[in-house]
Amino acid sequence: MHRTYETKGMASLRPLLLTIACALHVRTVQGVTESVAAILRDHPSAAANLFNSMRTPAALVAGAVVPLGILTAPPIRANEPRKVKLFKKLNILLAVSSLLSEVLAITYSTVAMNNLAGFASSEPTKSVAELISRYFEVSWLGTNVHFLFGLFGLCLLVGSKAHMMYGDAIGRIATCLSLSAFLQSVSVVNRGISQGGGTPARLSLTRNFFGLGLKYIKLVIQRSNGNVLSIAAIGLFAYSLYLTLNMFAEEQDNFELEMDERWS
Repeated sequence: MHRTYETKGMASLRPLLLTIACALHVRTVQGVTESVAAILRDHPSAAANLFNSMRTPAALVAGAVVPLGILTAPPIRANEPRKVKLFKKLNILLAVSSLLSEVLAITYSTVAMNNLAGFASSEPTKSVAELISRYFEVSWLGTNVHFLFGLFGLCLLVGSKAHMMYGDAIGRIATCLSLSAFLQSVSVVNRGISQGGGTPARLSLTRNFFGLGLKYIKLVIQRSNGNVLSIAAIGLFAYSLYLTLNMFAEEQDNFELEMDERWS
């Protein structure tokens, strides 16, 4: 009889124990789900921090380029040697290109950060790299390419500025130092690109800065379809390249004409 009552007592407790076990299981699953969801929700915030880490230095570089290469750019005088005139032309073009490149980097990163502030995806991403690769590929490439181009331009401007202000003796030293910093910066960037360096998987297929720039140009052209402003921007950029090459061709013709007159 005692064993029968014990069996009946256990039978009456079984539904209660089963209910408690189910409640614990549901709470555990819910906790894990909430933790995973919290991690997934945090990806836009982490991506915004990445863009901001590029935007602030881009603004600093732009602020350095303006007084160094534009406001204090030396004027071209008629009695100057031809190579000095060409050097000054290249210097101001490099300064303008570097400044505008940083402006584009700031624009890309700022717009991306604004979009990420209220970003909500129907398909959660597993990592920040996947989020950027899927939804902000052009913005990420544009921010990096334009920031690095402007930074490299600043390195070269430092040497050219010293050369124009203090002559050949100091200029050669400053130019060598400037080129050394430029080449080492390119080397560091190429090594970081080849190793991935947190770059989204689809964007890490390139091995150097040149390849990254080509991929960015390709994507910009592909996504400009139907965008009038983007098409106009690409056209003006191509025309500026044409004018630059035309300027070099004219300088070459003038140099050859000058040499013919000297030897005749």
